Amino acid sequence: MLRILVATLLLAMIPPAIARDNGQYAQKSPEMRDWVRGLKDKRGVGCCDTADGYPAEAEWDTDSKGYRVRIDGKWYAVPDETVITEPNRFGYAVVWYWFNGGVPMIRCFLPGGGA
Repeated sequence: MLRILVATLLLAMIPPAIARDNGQYAQKSPEMRDWVRGLKDKRGVGCCDTADGYPAEAEWDTDSKGYRVRIDGKWYAVPDETVITEPNRFGYAVVWYWFNGGVPMIRCFLPGGGA
């Protein structure tokens, strides 16, 4: 019984990954939405859905040899394992993230066409 209580408490402490749909991709075709649902990062982890991704202001950081994205006015390094390497059908950079204690946790990053 104690194990069940401890497990329940631990699960309650995990921050939820809440899907957001602000209508930003309402005009995308079903084929495009299916393509996004199939995107995976370098670890093989899915990125979620079109509604969870946000167009990103991104740049290649020459100091760290990696990407950075601007979220809520601040620059954050993109973990290399979250970068999607397949061709970008959007043409612009997209980032999938959630907040953990006010800090964005990047789930996936799709570099833009010019990045």
